Order: sequence, then structure tokens, then C-alpha cells
Amino acid sequence: MNKKRSLFALLVCMLTACTSNAPNPKVLVFGTDPTYPPYESVAPDGSCEGLDIDVAKAIAEKLDRKLVVKQLGFTALILALQQNKVDVVIAGMSMTPSRQKAIEMIHYQGTPIQSLQLAFWGEKPPEVQRLEDLDVVAVMVGSIEEEHVGTVPHITCKSLDNISEIIMDLQYGKSQAALFEPKEALCLSKKFPELQWLEVPLGENHWTQGKGVGMKKGNSALIEQVRSAIEELKAEGALQKIEEKWMGT
Repeated sequence: MNKKRSLFALLVCMLTACTSNAPNPKVLVFGTDPTYPPYESVAPDGSCEGLDIDVAKAIAEKLDRKLVVKQLGFTALILALQQNKVDVVIAGMSMTPSRQKAIEMIHYQGTPIQSLQLAFWGEKPPEVQRLEDLDVVAVMVGSIEEEHVGTVPHITCKSLDNISEIIMDLQYGKSQAALFEPKEALCLSKKFPELQWLEVPLGENHWTQGKGVGMKKGNSALIEQVRSAIEELKAEGALQKIEEKWMGT
């Protein structure tokens, strides 16, 4: 009898181990990197706040699920999706062709991007008329800016973890310039009037379609649920209100 009970207990443990990583239909595990204001940052009380946090809350409410926030480095987010460690990723992630090959992405905010903005602390050097005229440029790690600077062989690309580090790098002259998306540039120009700007056009193969909610390819049920939730939030004007709250009109 004891042997039978032991065998039964072993089978239960094996079954539990096999199903412990299964998605919980009552929970939405949301991955983000809270170092990218106004999309996401850490509030004084230690919680996450920002545009993307409010979007995630709105989606979870539409799906009638409890939202669980998991903080990860930006470069780890796609891998976390593919390994089923998170259900969705919302991290100010631009919808680039390479990302859309790796994961499913649904647009929720922003307009197509066909150019980036170079930032200079103080005066822009008169001899700098384009990105290729620079030697050292700071960018955020894992960003489309990092990818674009990487296409210019002679430029040293300084990949930093967050915008605060990039601004300090500029301020203390460790980089000649920094590269940002247009929305970031608009927010930063209000916060740091010392910044001067230069537009950098992108080739058509580097254009993006705005920001996207990321999910694992093949997760059809969740993809359709999130797509419907986003469509409803757009139709209701909820996403527009969230954007105005964090970015102004």
C-alpha cells in the first residue's frame, strides 16, 4: 500500500511540474523595462508608472485578468515572450520588420517613423550636417537607434541602459551626440532646453509603424483577445486619453 501511495505521490509531482509553467487564464503577465519615461519608469513608491503601464492595465481590465508586472532588461523582453515567461510585452517597443518576424506585434500608439533626431548638448557643431559626420553617438540598448547607428561602420555606438544615462553622457561630453525617436525628442526638448536637434532620415527598410504590444507567435487565442481589446480602447478614445496624460496634446 505504501508503495502505491508513493507512486501516486510521484505522479502528482510530475504532473504538477509539467503544468506549472502553463498560462493562467485569470492572470496577464506583463513584461516591461521601466527605464524609458514617459512610457515606463519607477515611481517613488517603487511601483511602475507611465503610458505603457496604463495601457497594460486597460488591456488587462478588458480581458478581465489580474495584471502582474515583471521588470526585465529591454533586450531580454523578446526572449521572455518566446520562453513563456511573460504573456505580453509593452515597453515603448517600435514595430520594426525584424521584431515583427520574431514576435506578433499589435499597434497601440504612435505614428510611423521615417526619421530620427540627433541631440546635441548646447550648440550643434557647424561641421555636423548628418549622422555620418560624427564619431561617437549614444543610444539606448536594443533600440532602433542602436540598429541604425550600427549601419555606419566608423561610428562608435555607445549603448546605454536608459535615457537618464544618455543625457548625462551628453552633458559631460562623453558622446558627441545622442539619437532618439521623434516622440522622445519632443518630450526631452521640453525637459532639457539645452538640447539642440538635427533630423536623420531613415531608409525605407528601417521605417517603423509606431509602438506595438508584443506577444509570442502562435499564441492565437491571446493575440485575438488583445487585438480586440486594443481596438475597443482605440474606439472609446481611452488610448488617446492615456497618451495625452503622459505626453500632453
